[in-house]
Amino acid sequence: MPGSAIETVSLDAMTLVGLPVSGGWQDLSRVVPQAWHRLFAEEAAIADAARSVGAYVGVSLAMEDGIYFEFVGQLVSGCKVAPAGLRLLHIPANNYRHRRHNGPLHGIAATFQSIYDDAEELGIPAGIFKLDFGYQADGTITPHDLYIGIDPIAAPETF
Repeated sequence: MPGSAIETVSLDAMTLVGLPVSGGWQDLSRVVPQAWHRLFAEEAAIADAARSVGAYVGVSLAMEDGIYFEFVGQLVSGCKVAPAGLRLLHIPANNYRHRRHNGPLHGIAATFQSIYDDAEELGIPAGIFKLDFGYQADGTITPHDLYIGIDPIAAPETF
């Protein structure tokens, strides 16, 4: 299994500019890449709206009645209003189980599952809320830092 050791970490609050995405499991492989493409096309507008920009992050927010609610975004600071057509997502400080994924993108789901399996074995309550850092606007494949929120999670807010 590509990746590193699994550990518990704390991440500070963060704000992302991006796009909400939702769909059934079978739809995600189509709608999420479309959202990434649209977000990458807004790179200049995001840079103009923020004091600084950082990593691109995929967020799994929730699952309800078979519909997954995701968010694709770019980490920002000093951004008060999202550029037209985009949204802000504020994620409060939380604790996570973390593992680095080294390998092809199609293996990320298995690495996330290894984090869930580890949490279950240790009796750590891990929820649906996940963060995936490592996407690149130019399509370069890089390691991905994967985080699964440890319950209770301070819920993100979109605005």
